[in-house]
Amino acid sequence: MPSTKKTIAYFASLGYLVEKVVLRGGNKGGVEAWKITGKDCPLDGREFYTRLELWAEWLDYSAERIYAAAIVEPIKSMWAGATEEERANIIADLREWKKVEGHTAPWIEQLVRKASWGVDNLPRDWKAKMALLLKKDYTPIWSIVDHLLWKSRPKTS
Repeated sequence: MPSTKKTIAYFASLGYLVEKVVLRGGNKGGVEAWKITGKDCPLDGREFYTRLELWAEWLDYSAERIYAAAIVEPIKSMWAGATEEERANIIADLREWKKVEGHTAPWIEQLVRKASWGVDNLPRDWKAKMALLLKKDYTPIWSIVDHLLWKSRPKTS
């Protein structure tokens, strides 16, 4: 686990402030905790009793963001360059993926398999990837799939 100095420096590099605070309560008038704040910080205002707890939460969030990006970005690229017929096929494949887990088109299966998931599988450059991802709006995978499916619904009069 990174030292206090490295923890503060890392989060500062992202524009966030990590500081030690005293929470009310406890036997001696308060309990020390770590608080993280910052504009658009996904953990903004959260307090953690230990640095380990802060890092565990951050690593879990990072794993989720990196995994989502590894799936969503290729789908967005495919969509942008697709013809109407290809878009219809993408929609059909996404609809099937959402409906029946485990029954997916080969290209979706390949995307999911290629995207590493979990804190134990973070890529070596995860800090650099997170710095870039935090500059983008975050939309969970299923929200994007739902959006594409919604856009493709048959029009009713």
